[in-house]
Amino acid sequence: MRETAASGLEAAGLYRTVGIPVVEGLAAFHRVAYDPAVVLLLPVRFDLWQIGGSHAQRDVVNWTLTEAAVRAGQRDVALSLAHERLGIRPRSAPNRRFLRHTTAICLAMRFCWKGMFWSQVQAHSGQAGLGP
Repeated sequence: MRETAASGLEAAGLYRTVGIPVVEGLAAFHRVAYDPAVVLLLPVRFDLWQIGGSHAQRDVVNWTLTEAAVRAGQRDVALSLAHERLGIRPRSAPNRRFLRHTTAICLAMRFCWKGMFWSQVQAHSGQAGLGP
C-alpha cells in the first residue's frame, strides 16, 4: 500500500490521504492504542466514500472511531460522533442503540473516575437495567 502511495499511479493520492490512515487507525485500535486510532480515523471519516465499499463497511470504520474515542476517554468526541450519526439517520435503530451505548459508557467512565461503581452510576442516572 505504501509503495502505491509513493508511486505516480492515479490511486496514489487516495492511498496517502485515506487508505493508509484507515488501515493504520484500525491497526492502532487492534493494538489498544485508542488515542492514535482517533487521531488517524477522525480526519478521514468524511472521505471514506472515495475508496468505495458499502455503507456497512464505512459504518465499521465510523463505529470503530467512536469506540476508540470512548476507550481513549475522549467523551466529548465519542458523544459528538454518536449524535452526528443519529442526526444523519434519525430513524436508524442501530444508531439509537449506539448512542445509548456510548452515552452509558461515557457516563460510567465519568463516575468511575470519581470512584463510583456501575450500580451507583445507574442509580444516579436513573438508568437501572442498562448494562455496561
